[in-house]
Amino acid sequence: MEKVVERNPVIEKKSVNNIMIALYAFVIISFFITIVDIIIRFPLQSEMIDYNDIQAILINVLALLIQIVSFAYGFVNAIRGMLSPKRMGAVITAFFAATCITGTGNMVIYSNVQIVLWWIVLIIPNIVGAVATFAYFVLGKKSKIYSIIIYLVAIWGMFRIIYFQL
Repeated sequence: MEKVVERNPVIEKKSVNNIMIALYAFVIISFFITIVDIIIRFPLQSEMIDYNDIQAILINVLALLIQIVSFAYGFVNAIRGMLSPKRMGAVITAFFAATCITGTGNMVIYSNVQIVLWWIVLIIPNIVGAVATFAYFVLGKKSKIYSIIIYLVAIWGMFRIIYFQL
Protein backbone atom coordinates (compact mmCIF):
# COMPACT_ATOMS: atom_id res chain seq x y z
CA MET A 1 0.00 0.00 0.00
CA GLU A 2 1.32 3.43 -0.94
CA LYS A 3 1.79 5.94 1.84
CA VAL A 4 -0.03 9.22 1.21
CA VAL A 5 1.54 12.35 2.65
CA GLU A 6 -0.96 14.75 4.16
CA ARG A 7 -0.94 17.82 1.94
CA ASN A 8 -3.51 20.09 3.50
CA PRO A 9 -1.57 23.28 4.22
CA VAL A 10 -2.75 25.45 7.07
CA ILE A 11 -1.77 28.62 5.22
CA GLU A 12 -2.45 28.88 1.51
CA LYS A 13 -1.24 32.45 0.78
CA LYS A 14 2.49 32.72 0.10
CA SER A 15 2.88 36.05 1.94
CA VAL A 16 1.16 34.76 5.07
CA ASN A 17 3.26 31.59 4.94
CA ASN A 18 6.40 33.76 4.80
CA ILE A 19 5.23 35.58 7.93
CA MET A 20 4.69 32.20 9.62
CA ILE A 21 8.20 31.12 8.63
CA ALA A 22 9.62 34.35 10.08
CA LEU A 23 7.69 33.82 13.32
CA TYR A 24 8.99 30.25 13.64
CA ALA A 25 12.53 31.48 12.99
CA PHE A 26 12.14 34.25 15.58
CA VAL A 27 10.89 31.80 18.21
CA ILE A 28 13.72 29.34 17.54
CA ILE A 29 16.35 32.10 17.74
CA SER A 30 14.85 33.45 20.97
CA PHE A 31 14.99 29.98 22.54
CA PHE A 32 18.66 29.64 21.53
CA ILE A 33 19.38 33.06 23.03
CA THR A 34 17.62 31.97 26.24
CA ILE A 35 19.79 28.85 26.46
CA VAL A 36 22.94 30.95 26.00
CA ASP A 37 21.68 33.36 28.67
CA ILE A 38 21.07 30.48 31.11
CA ILE A 39 24.55 29.11 30.53
CA ILE A 40 26.19 32.52 30.91
CA ARG A 41 24.29 33.47 34.08
CA PHE A 42 25.02 30.24 35.94
CA PRO A 43 28.74 29.58 35.89
CA LEU A 44 29.10 25.89 36.64
CA GLN A 45 32.64 26.35 37.94
CA SER A 46 31.43 28.35 40.92
CA GLU A 47 31.80 26.76 44.35
CA MET A 48 28.49 28.30 45.43
CA ILE A 49 26.42 26.31 42.95
CA ASP A 50 24.70 23.22 44.30
CA TYR A 51 22.74 20.27 42.97
CA ASN A 52 19.41 22.16 42.93
CA ASP A 53 20.88 24.89 40.72
CA ILE A 54 22.27 22.35 38.26
CA GLN A 55 18.95 20.50 38.24
CA ALA A 56 17.03 23.71 37.49
CA ILE A 57 19.45 24.60 34.70
CA LEU A 58 19.20 21.16 33.11
CA ILE A 59 15.40 21.07 33.29
CA ASN A 60 15.10 24.54 31.74
CA VAL A 61 17.58 23.71 28.98
CA LEU A 62 15.80 20.38 28.32
CA ALA A 63 12.44 22.12 27.99
CA LEU A 64 13.95 24.75 25.70
CA LEU A 65 15.53 22.04 23.54
CA ILE A 66 12.16 20.29 23.24
CA GLN A 67 10.62 23.59 22.17
CA ILE A 68 13.43 24.26 19.68
CA VAL A 69 13.01 20.82 18.11
CA SER A 70 9.23 21.14 17.90
CA PHE A 71 9.32 24.66 16.45
CA ALA A 72 12.10 23.62 14.04
CA TYR A 73 9.78 20.84 12.88
CA GLY A 74 7.08 23.44 12.21
CA PHE A 75 9.65 25.74 10.59
CA VAL A 76 10.85 23.07 8.16
CA ASN A 77 7.31 22.05 7.26
CA ALA A 78 6.32 25.69 6.74
CA ILE A 79 9.29 26.20 4.39
CA ARG A 80 8.32 23.08 2.44
CA GLY A 81 4.71 24.27 2.30
CA MET A 82 3.56 21.14 4.11
CA LEU A 83 2.48 22.60 7.45
CA SER A 84 -0.77 20.72 7.94
CA PRO A 85 -3.15 21.08 10.91
CA LYS A 86 -1.81 17.82 12.37
CA ARG A 87 1.77 19.00 12.18
CA MET A 88 0.90 22.40 13.62
CA GLY A 89 -0.99 20.65 16.42
CA ALA A 90 2.07 18.54 17.19
CA VAL A 91 4.17 21.71 17.51
CA ILE A 92 1.68 23.40 19.83
CA THR A 93 1.21 20.24 21.93
CA ALA A 94 4.98 19.95 22.37
CA PHE A 95 5.09 23.60 23.45
CA PHE A 96 2.47 23.03 26.16
CA ALA A 97 4.25 19.86 27.33
CA ALA A 98 7.61 21.63 27.51
CA THR A 99 6.02 24.44 29.51
CA CYS A 100 4.83 21.83 32.01
CA ILE A 101 8.38 20.45 32.26
CA THR A 102 9.79 23.92 32.84
CA GLY A 103 7.11 24.67 35.43
CA THR A 104 7.79 21.56 37.49
CA GLY A 105 11.52 22.17 37.30
CA ASN A 106 11.23 25.71 38.61
CA MET A 107 8.99 24.93 41.57
CA VAL A 108 10.27 26.44 44.77
CA ILE A 109 8.65 24.43 47.51
CA TYR A 110 8.12 26.15 50.83
CA SER A 111 4.65 24.83 51.60
CA ASN A 112 1.91 22.59 50.27
CA VAL A 113 -0.17 25.65 49.45
CA GLN A 114 2.52 26.86 47.06
CA ILE A 115 2.61 23.46 45.34
CA VAL A 116 -1.16 23.50 44.85
CA LEU A 117 -1.11 27.09 43.58
CA TRP A 118 1.73 26.29 41.17
CA TRP A 119 -0.25 23.36 39.78
CA ILE A 120 -3.38 25.51 39.41
CA VAL A 121 -1.56 28.45 37.82
CA LEU A 122 0.85 26.63 35.50
CA ILE A 123 0.75 22.86 35.26
CA ILE A 124 -2.97 22.06 34.95
CA PRO A 125 -3.70 24.77 32.32
CA ASN A 126 -0.81 23.55 30.18
CA ILE A 127 -1.84 19.90 30.47
CA VAL A 128 -5.41 20.86 29.50
CA GLY A 129 -4.03 22.96 26.63
CA ALA A 130 -1.87 20.10 25.37
CA VAL A 131 -4.77 17.62 25.48
CA ALA A 132 -7.19 20.06 23.80
CA THR A 133 -4.64 20.93 21.10
CA PHE A 134 -3.88 17.27 20.44
CA ALA A 135 -7.58 16.42 20.22
CA TYR A 136 -8.45 19.40 18.02
CA PHE A 137 -5.55 19.38 15.57
CA VAL A 138 -4.05 15.90 15.57
CA LEU A 139 -7.14 13.76 16.18
CA GLY A 140 -9.33 16.11 14.14
CA LYS A 141 -12.09 16.48 16.73
CA LYS A 142 -13.40 19.85 15.61
CA SER A 143 -15.66 20.37 18.61
CA LYS A 144 -16.10 24.00 19.64
CA ILE A 145 -15.12 23.20 23.24
CA TYR A 146 -11.56 22.31 22.19
CA SER A 147 -11.03 25.58 20.35
CA ILE A 148 -12.44 27.53 23.32
CA ILE A 149 -10.12 25.67 25.71
CA ILE A 150 -7.11 26.42 23.49
CA TYR A 151 -8.04 30.13 23.39
CA LEU A 152 -8.54 30.27 27.16
CA VAL A 153 -5.26 28.51 27.92
CA ALA A 154 -3.39 30.80 25.50
CA ILE A 155 -4.96 33.91 27.04
CA TRP A 156 -4.22 32.58 30.54
CA GLY A 157 -0.60 31.96 29.54
CA MET A 158 -0.19 35.50 28.21
CA PHE A 159 -1.81 36.95 31.33
CA ARG A 160 0.40 34.80 33.57
CA ILE A 161 3.58 35.88 31.77
CA ILE A 162 2.65 39.57 31.87
CA TYR A 163 1.49 39.45 35.52
CA PHE A 164 4.52 37.57 36.85
CA GLN A 165 6.97 39.78 34.93
CA LEU A 166 5.71 42.95 36.60
